[in-house]
Amino acid sequence: MTANSLLLAVALAASTAVLVRSPVGRPAPATHGGRPIVLLVHGRGFLSRDSVAFRRQALSALREGAFRATGDSLFGDDDLHLVWYADLMDTRRQNMRGATSCEPAADNAESGLSPASILRSLALVASELLDAGATETGAADARDLAGDLRFLGDGATRCAAEGRVAAALAQARDEGRPVVIVAHSLGALVAWGHLEHRGAGAERQLPAVQRLITLGSPIGSGDLRELLFGDTAVVALPRGVRSWVNVIHEDDPFAARLLATDSTTGRSRVLPGISDVMTEHTDDDAHDLRGYLRDPGTARAVLAAWCEWAESKKPIAGCAPPGFGSPAPHPAPWR
Repeated sequence: MTANSLLLAVALAASTAVLVRSPVGRPAPATHGGRPIVLLVHGRGFLSRDSVAFRRQALSALREGAFRATGDSLFGDDDLHLVWYADLMDTRRQNMRGATSCEPAADNAESGLSPASILRSLALVASELLDAGATETGAADARDLAGDLRFLGDGATRCAAEGRVAAALAQARDEGRPVVIVAHSLGALVAWGHLEHRGAGAERQLPAVQRLITLGSPIGSGDLRELLFGDTAVVALPRGVRSWVNVIHEDDPFAARLLATDSTTGRSRVLPGISDVMTEHTDDDAHDLRGYLRDPGTARAVLAAWCEWAESKKPIAGCAPPGFGSPAPHPAPWR
C-alpha cells in the first residue's frame, strides 16, 4: 500500500462531475409485467444536484444508446430506478455510524496503525478542513469534494451508501423484478462493495442480479480496493451476480481494466463471468456518465441481460433481432 492509492482516489473525487440532488422517492408500482429493472448508481459530485433531473437525463441517454444499438429506444419510464447516496456524503450531517447496522469491514479488520488507516484518517481531516474553508463562490464544488473525501476516509459512510443499494434490491424483490445494476465511477465502488461483502446467503433473499455493469470504474485498482475495503484478493464475480461487464472509454483515466494482462505470458487473465469491453464511440467526454450511457456497447450490455432472462421467462420487446440475445463483448485492448 502506497500513497499512490490515495492520489488515485483523490483524483477520482476531483474529476469533473456530470449531471445532479435530493433523494428520489420510490415510484408507484407500474404495469412492468415483471420486466427486469435497471438500478443506476450515480458517481461523485452530486451532493448539491437534482436527482429528478439526473434520472430523466440518464434515462434519455440510455434510450439513445439503445436506439443506436437496435433502432429502438426500448426502455420505458419505469425501467430505470436511481440509487441515490449523495446526501450521505454531506460532511455537515451527523456521523453515519448511528444510522446503519452494517459494519465497515476494512476499518474493523485493522488493528493499530497501517498505511491504509493513516491515509483514510488524512482523507477525513482534509474533508473537514475543506468543508470548513468553503467560500460562498465555490461552496458547491468544495462541499462535493469534501463529501468525496469523507466517503474515502469513513467506512461508516461507505457502509450507509451500500445500504442504499441493498434497499433498492429489496424493493425490486418486492416488485418481483430481476435486476441489472449499472454503476458509474465512485458508484461502482458502492455497488461492488455491497455485492462483494454482503453476508453469505444474503443473495438468496434478494432478486437475481442478472448483470453488474460498471462504467468508468476504478475497481480494477488493487491499491484502491485495499485502501477502501481492506481487500487484497483477486477480483471475482460476486455471489448472486450472474455476469459482470466492465465498460471502459479508452481515454478515461479512472477506468481500470479488470482482466489484467499477465506479465509473464502477455495474455489477459480469464475471470469466469467477467468481461472488459471498450466503448464504441470516443467523441464524448471520456468519464461522462451520459457518454457511457449513450454508447451502443453499454446499451447492448444492459439489453443482453434482459434477453438472457427473457429466454426462460417471457418475451421482451427488443430481444427479437437475430443474434442480439447474448452478444459476446469484444475484448478491451490493454492500454
